Amino acid sequence: MKKIILFLVCSAIAVPLFSQIFWTETFGTGCNQGQNANGFVSANGVWTVTNTGVNAAEANKWFVSATEAGMGSGNCGDGCLNNGGLTDRTLHIGSDDGFFPTDLGAAYNAGGVCGVLYCVETDKRAESPAINCTGQNNIQLSFHYIEFGDGTNDDGSLWYFDGAIWSQLVNLPKTMCCDGFGNPIPCTGTEQAKWTTYSIALPPSANNNPGVKIGFRWVNNDDGVGTDPSFAVDSISLSAQAGTPPTAAFSASSTNICENDCITFTDNSTGSPTSWMWYFPGGVPATFNGQNPPAVCYPNTGTYPVSLVVTNINGQDSLGINSYITVSSCIQPTADFTANNTTICSGDCVNFTDLSTNATSWKWYFPGGTPATSTQQNPTICYNTPGVYTVSLVAYNGPVQDSIAKVNYITVQSCTMPVVQFVASQTEICDSMCISFTDQSTNNPTSWQWFFPGAVPGGSNLQNPTNICYYDTGTFTVTLIATNQFGSTTLTKTNYITVKACNKPVALFDMPIICYNSCVNFKSLTLNQPDSVMWVFEGANQDTVKAFNPQSICWFDTTGCFSVKLYAWNAYGVDSIFKTICIDTLPTVDAGKDTTIFWGGLNGATLSAVGSNDSLNQATYIWNPSNLVDCYYCQKTNTNPDDSTLFIVKYTDHHGCVAYDTVWVFVKWEANIGVPNAFSPNFDGNNDILYVRGKGIKSLQFTIYNRYGQQVFESTDQSFGWDGTHKGKEVNPGVYVYFVDAIMKDDTRRALKGNVTLIR
Repeated sequence: MKKIILFLVCSAIAVPLFSQIFWTETFGTGCNQGQNANGFVSANGVWTVTNTGVNAAEANKWFVSATEAGMGSGNCGDGCLNNGGLTDRTLHIGSDDGFFPTDLGAAYNAGGVCGVLYCVETDKRAESPAINCTGQNNIQLSFHYIEFGDGTNDDGSLWYFDGAIWSQLVNLPKTMCCDGFGNPIPCTGTEQAKWTTYSIALPPSANNNPGVKIGFRWVNNDDGVGTDPSFAVDSISLSAQAGTPPTAAFSASSTNICENDCITFTDNSTGSPTSWMWYFPGGVPATFNGQNPPAVCYPNTGTYPVSLVVTNINGQDSLGINSYITVSSCIQPTADFTANNTTICSGDCVNFTDLSTNATSWKWYFPGGTPATSTQQNPTICYNTPGVYTVSLVAYNGPVQDSIAKVNYITVQSCTMPVVQFVASQTEICDSMCISFTDQSTNNPTSWQWFFPGAVPGGSNLQNPTNICYYDTGTFTVTLIATNQFGSTTLTKTNYITVKACNKPVALFDMPIICYNSCVNFKSLTLNQPDSVMWVFEGANQDTVKAFNPQSICWFDTTGCFSVKLYAWNAYGVDSIFKTICIDTLPTVDAGKDTTIFWGGLNGATLSAVGSNDSLNQATYIWNPSNLVDCYYCQKTNTNPDDSTLFIVKYTDHHGCVAYDTVWVFVKWEANIGVPNAFSPNFDGNNDILYVRGKGIKSLQFTIYNRYGQQVFESTDQSFGWDGTHKGKEVNPGVYVYFVDAIMKDDTRRALKGNVTLIR
């Protein structure tokens, strides 16, 4: 039976849930024009109408009749007044103003003449009888309806009652009307409405609720604006998903008792079962038909099953638990136990053995162990964290028990080798200093071996050695080996200790060269990393300077020798150096007297300069323009320029101080110009080219013509002469005429004309 029930449950879960209609309202049949909805009795009970706001004397009214007949979703509206064969009644809003016929279907009075003829302001809700939704879940409401009116001024809405309060579910959307062919169009008041289906899920409070109601509220103002239809509804239905069978469950006040004791059983089943069948083999009573059975007593020792079968309209389920009830003779047990090992390493396990007497069940407690509890008689427990732990055992014989606790029974050790670490009191020291070392190793080392290469002593077996001295400079490695009962671990720190010489500074600087009335820069070259310096400049523009490299130290308008002192400090002492700087007057140089030469002469002129302060023969001379002298860096040199030239000599004495002087070399020349009267362009290297000859020519125009007056050659360059050709061809021998128009260097003009004979 249990297997069949489980199969049915699984089958129900495997297929999709489906909906079942459990309540419908069609309002019956018959024309019944003018039948008031308030008090209307349908197959489901009595419908009522509640005023939910202001209602005027001639307010529109809820009717149940076929004057607005139910036509089915998608069809156009009609009624029994137009077609006597239409008798499916609907719930609808119609007029009842006393001036027009009552209940003409879903046609209402929009007013507009209040105070003159009638007032029609309306706010009423038509309410269904109570709907029993017991056993129903996920409830869906569906109906057919038509509605238009005037926006939210003349409007219908859907309401829900949960047994305590009413709440609006939705403001229903306006429906369409029909054209002459049944097609949907917007309503204007002259067409028949088109019936529409609407569905909505009810709130969860409707599930299993026996007091649900639904309502339709209509409101209209009295402004005379509105369009039929008003509101009509038909074919209302409620559906719910198919239910599921119950799930059997139960509990007992005790499952371990003494013989002749009694137990109370409690039903814990879900799914709203409606019937229960209990089975208690070995118990009294052995069966019970009902939700909560009376006390069940067990007269004999042993283990017994219990079963429960539950049923509702959707099916049944059963639950059976073998050996659920244990009945003991209840002899007093004595608890005791032992362990195969009480001192272990973390991660190891311990086997516990029960030594209890008269025990039928056991409950162990192992704080710090895994698992932390056990009901086995002889459990195995593992410990992962070092520490000391208590173990407890409760031994049972039915409900009778005895307990024992062995405090700090299990010791769990880390069982790991040391993790080595250490620090030095200092890691950067001066030579001949001593330092100490501190062990920071973990996991309880019991011995230590230190190694200090380069130190005195070179090793130690103390945990925290002191007075380890280093006499030589350099970087040194330190090693520590730490040992405990589980082994040794080594840590080496390479180049851990740095030993420096720690010398005081050695003050040094180079003396710069200084010239009269000028400034110089100084630079410290001090050794052994000074922390600070101070300069003292006798007679200078700055007396003392603390910069390492002072700038613009000047001795203005003075000559003589002055002291320069440099002091340097560091953590290890101070040093100083004294030097003398001498300042002479500026040097002078004499380049001699101006001289005159003839242009084109063979000897030219000799330039010679004499400078002051040259007793050490360490002075230099530089002549410019350098390209017009034989030796531009010589004290004495020769020159033969083509034009008058001003020469400048730069003199630098042994201090680096500079002086300048100038000297003129004037060039005289005599202008002359002429053209040979014959030449022979036969490429024998002798008189092959006809040139304009002469000196002092600044520019010229040289032109040659043949005897026919044809120009055969022209040149504006004295160095470019005629080779006896014209347009690349040799001309005939003969006499040719030349013209020369020249400007001389003294800007005089010379014009020449003559004949020249070309010989081949």
